[in-house]
Amino acid sequence: MMMQRLIGWSLLVGINSACSFNRSTPIAMSLQVEPTGRPGIYQVSGRTNLPDHSRLSVLGVRYWQPTANFSPLQPANANYAILARDHVAVNQGRWETRLNLWQIAPDGRYQESWQLQHLISMRSVEAASQVTFLAIFELELQQQSITQRLNQQVLTPPLLRFTSLGQPYLQVSQTLPISLPLGKTTPPSIAAVDINGGWGNRSTLVSEPRSGTVMVSPPKEKQTNAPLPTAAFVR
Repeated sequence: MMMQRLIGWSLLVGINSACSFNRSTPIAMSLQVEPTGRPGIYQVSGRTNLPDHSRLSVLGVRYWQPTANFSPLQPANANYAILARDHVAVNQGRWETRLNLWQIAPDGRYQESWQLQHLISMRSVEAASQVTFLAIFELELQQQSITQRLNQQVLTPPLLRFTSLGQPYLQVSQTLPISLPLGKTTPPSIAAVDINGGWGNRSTLVSEPRSGTVMVSPPKEKQTNAPLPTAAFVR
C-alpha cells in the first residue's frame, strides 16, 4: 500500500526560493554547508517546498576504505562513520542546523566519534579526505497530517533511495574537503559517572552510620485468636 502511494513523485534539486506545496508542484530540496569559523562546526541549511513541520534528518558522514588488515569492531560491511546528526523541521520553506563533527578526547585532543570510541584504528582504514553532509526525508516518519498531503505524490530518481528493508526516502547531499581533526584544547572535566562504570571512585564514598536496634513497644492489649464478641460487630 505504501509503495502504491509513493509511485511517481517528481523531484527537483536546488530551488532558488521556497514555495507553498501543492500536488502539481515537484518536490524540491536543496542543501548548503558553510564553516562557522569554530573548529569542526558547520552550518547546514536548505530550502524545500515540503509542508511546514516536515521532519528532516541531517547528518555529517565520513567514509573510509579498509586496508588489507581491516578488523573493525563494527560489522565488516560498515564503510562510514556518522560524525554528527540532528533532526530539523521545515519552517516556511527553510530549515537549518549546526553540526559539530569534532569531539574532545580525555587528553584534550580533537577527534571524531569513531576515533574517540576506538571503533576502528587508523592502521585498519584509510579515511576519506572529505565529509559528506546529508539531508534525508522519510515519509513514514512524518506526522499523519503531512503524509495525508503527500500520499498521492510520486518518488522517482535522482533523489529517491531505498533502505535495506526496501523503504523509500529522499536524500540530498553535499561533499566538502575536511581533514581529520588536529590540535588540542582544554580536557573535559571528568564526572563520577565516567569512572568505574558509573560507580565513581568507591574509595571516596562515605559509609552511612548503622542505625541502632529498633525497639518495638509491646501491644497494650493481650493478643488472642478468640472470636470477637457480638458487641464488637459493626452495626
